[in-house]
Amino acid sequence: MISFVTTVHVTACVLLIFFVLIQDAKGGSLGTFGGQASSSILGAAGAPTFFAKLTTVAAIIFAGTSLWLTMLTASPTKSATDKYVPPAATQQTEPVKIDGSAPPAESTPPKK
Repeated sequence: MISFVTTVHVTACVLLIFFVLIQDAKGGSLGTFGGQASSSILGAAGAPTFFAKLTTVAAIIFAGTSLWLTMLTASPTKSATDKYVPPAATQQTEPVKIDGSAPPAESTPPKK
């Protein structure tokens, strides 16, 4: 499944690059393919050309396959924090007084 989506994604990418490069900057298509650019300088761009429509379709397919590949390869069960193991807590053997003095030494009970 991933290889099929990747193939469609790469094909859409190459076609998108091709369709963008083949279009004229003014909205018309390249002269060798029979398209004519609009003669108005600051007027409306006119109806979208055939290559403009193909560019839109290729861009939608590219964006869709990008999201689809992301969802296929994402792993919801794995996280960077799952591997983290906190260090073992150290036990305090002797109480520490707030004033900083050492705790009193333990005395042994007197023998009878």
